Amino acid sequence: MDDAVAQRPNETPESEVIPDIEAQLDGVRLGIVRMQRMLSSRRINAGAAEAAGVSLNQQSIEVLRALGGCDAVSVGDLARSARMDTGAVSRQLRVLEEQGLVERRTSAQHGS
Repeated sequence: MDDAVAQRPNETPESEVIPDIEAQLDGVRLGIVRMQRMLSSRRINAGAAEAAGVSLNQQSIEVLRALGGCDAVSVGDLARSARMDTGAVSRQLRVLEEQGLVERRTSAQHGS
């Protein structure tokens, strides 16, 4: 009896549960990959911009996404969040400012 394994009635053995969890995780991973592809799709971004009634390119949408609900953020931090270089972010901010979607202010710390 020392080698016996105690198990609750109607409980699935652990060896059967792990493959089931792995199968579910594979489905979740696939779903995440599909969502990432969809979010990076130019067609999807263009459709979202059109539905919002604005004319924005994919980079501008990425900058707005990275801004989220931030009150103020440096261009460098925004570039890191958007996974873009600072020059590209600066150009997109100029376009967004011209459309009245963002407001740029001089940083007290950086002077820019």
